[in-house]
Amino acid sequence: MRKTTVRNAFAAAGTYYVFAMWVAPVVLMAFAPITNRLFFTGAFAIAVVMPLVTGLPMALVAGATGAATGLVADSRHGLRWALLPATLYAVSSLVGYHWVRPPQFGDRVAQVLQAAEPAVACLLGAALVEMGKRMQPRARERAGQQGDAVAEARKEDGQ
Repeated sequence: MRKTTVRNAFAAAGTYYVFAMWVAPVVLMAFAPITNRLFFTGAFAIAVVMPLVTGLPMALVAGATGAATGLVADSRHGLRWALLPATLYAVSSLVGYHWVRPPQFGDRVAQVLQAAEPAVACLLGAALVEMGKRMQPRARERAGQQGDAVAEARKEDGQ
């Protein structure tokens, strides 16, 4: 196993730890006044809308985790390294459910949606960073070409 592989694995796990243990509680407390007093009626709202709305703060934190992983990973493919924190978010969201009554289909749908939302947000954050990294050299090339054209125009004008 190469050094960069081990380093990237520790970096991905470290970004998950920092964001999930230190940033998430602050974000969840900030969103608590908004999400705590919402009422959802109807089977669709309870099974689909409620887990998406109540899971939004954690999804924002997971997106930041994915972006940080994409930046910290010493690799051209930061999205691959964001799979580790995304998996950790999904697994940690699935663990710890306690049911008063036997869960019905709608309850399981809500559980899976609430687990998938931060995982997908983590991968989206890493994908945005990777897309930005790929576009950055092109922007530099364009700026260099424009800068060369401006320099030539100034030379011709005698400036």
